[in-house]
Amino acid sequence: MISPSKIVASTVLLLGMAACRKNEVAKMQLSVIDIPIQERNEGYLDWLHDHKDVLRTLQLRDPGKAIILKIPELNLYSPTGKLLYNGTDAAKNAAFLKGLEGGMPKDSSVTDDGLHPSLADYLKIYPQLNSYKEAIAKEPRFTILAFTSKDFMICAPQNEAIASMPKGLDLRVLVVSLKK
Repeated sequence: MISPSKIVASTVLLLGMAACRKNEVAKMQLSVIDIPIQERNEGYLDWLHDHKDVLRTLQLRDPGKAIILKIPELNLYSPTGKLLYNGTDAAKNAAFLKGLEGGMPKDSSVTDDGLHPSLADYLKIYPQLNSYKEAIAKEPRFTILAFTSKDFMICAPQNEAIASMPKGLDLRVLVVSLKK
C-alpha cells in the first residue's frame, strides 16, 4: 500500500515544478500542461492511424497483443527535433535525467527507430501544445516531453527527477500532466 505521505510528496513535486522555478535565474524552461488521459490516448491512436507503417511494425513485433500506452513516458529531442531517448520506466527515466548533468547525447549516438511521434507530431496531436510551436521553431534547443500523472505513484521517480534537474541545463521541458 502506498503511504499518503508519498502521494502528497509526488503531488507537491508535480504541481510545484513550474512554480518553484519562477524566481530563479535558469536556462531551463519548464512548463506543465494538463491533458486528459483519454485525449492523450485518442491523439496517439489517431497518429497511429495516419502512420500505418508504424502500426504494422508494432503489430508484427507483438502479434495478437494490444497496443498499450504507458505512463510515465519520457522523450528527449535534439535541437533538430530528432528523438534521442524514449522511455516508459520511471526509475530508468529518472536515471537518464540525472545523467544529463554530464552533457546531452549527440544526435549520432542514438538511432530513432521511427516508432514514436516526432516532437512536431506531438505539437500537432495535442492542441494544448500548439502554443509552444513558435518558440520551438525560433529557439531550437534540447526538449524533453514527459508524460506523467500525479494520480499514479509509478510516475513518482520521474516526477522527482524532473523537479530536481539542475537549472543551468540549456533545456526546454514540457511536462504533460495526464488527468483522469
